[in-house]
Amino acid sequence: LAVLLAGAAGFVAGLGPVFYVGLAAYALHLAWQVKALKPEDGALALRLFKSNREAGLILLAAIAFNGLAS
Repeated sequence: LAVLLAGAAGFVAGLGPVFYVGLAAYALHLAWQVKALKPEDGALALRLFKSNREAGLILLAAIAFNGLAS
């Protein structure tokens, strides 16, 4: 859902292809989190939760690089 909403926001904002490449990286990162999750492993769950920082930075970079490319 987060990827769809970010993509819709990028579309409405008129962002270009560079943004969508970054959006794909964002989607892969979130998919990796879901695949790696083992609910019984609290330490892993915390590491995955903290990796949301990287997810946000990936999305920020996609927006920033799109701005630099245009």
